[in-house]
Amino acid sequence: MREESLHPSAVRDLIDFSDIIKPLLYKGAIAMIEAKCGCGWTWARQESATQTAMTCRECGKVLSIACAETLADGSGSGDFDAVLDVLAGPSRVGERICLGGVVQITMGKLEGSHVHLPGNMVSRQHCRLARMDFGPSKWSISDNQSTKWPLCEWPSRRVQRIK
Repeated sequence: MREESLHPSAVRDLIDFSDIIKPLLYKGAIAMIEAKCGCGWTWARQESATQTAMTCRECGKVLSIACAETLADGSGSGDFDAVLDVLAGPSRVGERICLGGVVQITMGKLEGSHVHLPGNMVSRQHCRLARMDFGPSKWSISDNQSTKWPLCEWPSRRVQRIK
């Protein structure tokens, strides 16, 4: 009697792991924050982890997390479903920033901003992002009446809802 062995990829194709591996594991621990790259790859980490950025293993783009508060382990599940993609600027171009938490997120070139955007056309405290709703996330952006180029151009509005 001859035994046949299956290649590991063939076994993977036979089993639907989506129902087995929940929640995602990160370094052997249950991970609750999930940041999803545009290519579909998911980075999972615990809320207490200090790492706030990771390079996507599939496409090489940077994923980062912006949250203005300390989250207890287990409280960030499904929270980081809104993203801010950096399209232009002197740095961070191509980066995907996943937004989470309930406290307003500050953006600007001031060191210590939750989203630090260096550059001559960005004010120190350029704007704020405020969460309006959960599941799916809804955020608003409000300009701090900066004297620099507007981060987002919406005609004569200081607050705009992001869908």
